[in-house]
Amino acid sequence: MRRLLPLLLFVAAAPAFGQGTEWRGVNAATGQLSSVEELQALAEDFPDSASVQLRLVNALANAGDTESAGRVALALAARGYAFGKESEEVIARLLDPDFAELFRSSTEANRRQVEASRVLATLPPEALLVESVARDPKTGWLYATTVVSRQLWVKRGDTEWEGLELEGAGSLSGIAWDAASGLFWIASGNFEQTPGDKVFAALLGFDPKTGTIERRLFANGMGALGDVAVGVDGTVYVSDPVQGIIHYAPPRATGLRALVDPGVFRSPQGMVAVPNTSLVIVSDYRYGLAVLDSEDGRVRRITGGGGHFLDGIDALQLDGKSLLAVQNGHNPMRILRIDMNRDWLGIARIAVLESGHSSWTEPVGGTLDKDDFLYVGTGQWERFGEGGAVREGTNPEPTQIRRLPLGE
Repeated sequence: MRRLLPLLLFVAAAPAFGQGTEWRGVNAATGQLSSVEELQALAEDFPDSASVQLRLVNALANAGDTESAGRVALALAARGYAFGKESEEVIARLLDPDFAELFRSSTEANRRQVEASRVLATLPPEALLVESVARDPKTGWLYATTVVSRQLWVKRGDTEWEGLELEGAGSLSGIAWDAASGLFWIASGNFEQTPGDKVFAALLGFDPKTGTIERRLFANGMGALGDVAVGVDGTVYVSDPVQGIIHYAPPRATGLRALVDPGVFRSPQGMVAVPNTSLVIVSDYRYGLAVLDSEDGRVRRITGGGGHFLDGIDALQLDGKSLLAVQNGHNPMRILRIDMNRDWLGIARIAVLESGHSSWTEPVGGTLDKDDFLYVGTGQWERFGEGGAVREGTNPEPTQIRRLPLGE
């Protein structure tokens, strides 16, 4: 068994900026790895994944190596992870007094709230399970997608929100503006929370001028379609977070094609197409950020996370040379600005824009709006179960759309 010290040195010393490393393919079986040796190797391949480190903590503790488990937990806290109160007490008892004090102080610091946004608009509770928001750059109208309602909600200026029924739509999730065509591309598919009949997964080209679906690009099957990204040339990309597929369609395509098959990413979520390149940045929810070359299919892990973990990122938006990341799979939940290196393979700097906001339930999808980032601040995935049924003891609530200024 490799001892803890080499592991901690690896975690602290990320690869040099701009190198990029080959991405290790992951699948459901990767998530079942449980031995210390397997998880140490996985942690070396994905040093910026807090979820992998947490699995290693549990494996070490189960193997009786509580000292090493405590020190890996200390490394997690040193990189911004906040354990719950009960876990904090258990872990502190595994550490020497000086290390225990450092662990407690780091954990407490990680819980500090950073709040910089304000409420821009609030959807009524009838908009069930809002997933993402977009603004029409021409009219200023707001659009919000819903998973359980299966509607596209629109707010025209100062009017009230209105739910639009889109013909043949399933659960609506990601939405992105296509400047080349003037359409919004909306992901439609099937999730556990999808009510009613299942539909063929498709990208819907919604024309805001007519309020109708002008194009339908079908995927192969009845899968779940999540986040959407559009290149400057009009190529559109959409992720399937359940099957691990990334689909794409060139501007004049009549359907979706698989760009990445299962076995590369476990749960691809947010994506951005890098302008004037063949690169697409992809967030794998469990394992971190990757760069996909859409021409040759090569996938590399983005390096340089350094003091921050990069897994748990649900949504990505491009702002110049920076990524805006909604990291709701991290404790605390955060919104990050990730400044990229020139080659897009490494990270120059990470800034925490918001963290543990007191008004959040779960921040989810958003969009860049000039000098602001608009996002859904009160996601409600935990309130809905199979077929969109409301879980016992909960009720749907209004959904906040928040505005986060991006000025220096």
